[in-house]
Amino acid sequence: MNRLTKLARLHLAVAFAFFAYAQSVSGVEAEANVTLSSDYSFRGVSQTGLDPAIQGGFDIALDNGFAIGTWASNVNFNSATSMELDLYASWESDTIGDLFTVSASIIRFEYPSEGDVLDYMEFAIGVNIWNASFGLNFSNEYFGANGPSFVYPFVGVGWEQEDQFSVAAHVGWSSVDSEDFFGPGEDSYMDASLSITVPIAELDVTGSLVGSTLDDPSAEFRFILSIGKSF
Repeated sequence: MNRLTKLARLHLAVAFAFFAYAQSVSGVEAEANVTLSSDYSFRGVSQTGLDPAIQGGFDIALDNGFAIGTWASNVNFNSATSMELDLYASWESDTIGDLFTVSASIIRFEYPSEGDVLDYMEFAIGVNIWNASFGLNFSNEYFGANGPSFVYPFVGVGWEQEDQFSVAAHVGWSSVDSEDFFGPGEDSYMDASLSITVPIAELDVTGSLVGSTLDDPSAEFRFILSIGKSF
């Protein structure tokens, strides 16, 4: 086991210990989650070569709107890396109850087996208006220290029938300032998804249709089935 893999496991161990402690503190809401999925799609592109993924995370939220968390998944980029580890901090303000909220977050994407070759930061701002969400993610160095500048505006809409099912749709646009970054002649593309989640026996079962406009087999529209559990 190399030093970076050990460091990733240390991150997860610290997160788990902090999560366990936070559960006993008033004014703090702690949650863990685990998901089994037939594919890990990120902005329409498979991160596992269209293979299954096991994912999990810990989230800790305070009454004042601040939250921190970590999330991990297996990945397959046909390189040394086999794991993605995300760390984030966020803030959300309930401006008008649940009808209008604003949010901001910082996300650190790490791929331990690759050293810091692929690691990068993203910043995000968003607005939720009733069932619709609008946001913008951006990075000065996308997918690595020497990566291009990146912007990702998106819009989403969701609707829930309590204790029965929920439906969500999402459209985003990825754009970088580097020609051919996403493929020959492609410095931008659109992704979209439509999903429905049904609670079954205390599990969340989700079927999603996801894909993008990229000319890549791993980014074509496809069906993904996932089963998740929150604690």
